[in-house]
Amino acid sequence: MYSFEQAITQLFQQLSLSIPDTIEPVIGVKVGEFACHITEHPVGQILMFTLPSLDNNNEKETLLSHNIFSQDILKPILSWDEVGGHPVLWNRQPLNNLDNNSLYTQLEMLVQGAERLQTSSLISPPRSFS
Repeated sequence: MYSFEQAITQLFQQLSLSIPDTIEPVIGVKVGEFACHITEHPVGQILMFTLPSLDNNNEKETLLSHNIFSQDILKPILSWDEVGGHPVLWNRQPLNNLDNNSLYTQLEMLVQGAERLQTSSLISPPRSFS
């Protein structure tokens, strides 16, 4: 089983970033235009999240269509924070499930999800069935 510090060290090595001298409880990584945050929450889970900036024309129903079930446990989930009502895109995985590529894949899927959300105004809402 990896520790949070070992997981962050491995991810930074894969991203060719300098490893911080002190690994804080929440680590930030900039990927393209997205600030991605990584923490251990709850204990034993690697949580990654970003705060996507969404166009005001996006309706929550359309955005929530991205939350459809998936076989991939790393697929990001869109939520709204309780305090400010801002969108939060997040995913997580158990520390004991990590392998050499799973953190990189988790970060990649988070960024891809954020990119899709920014273009969601081009996506029509799901059809309703009667």
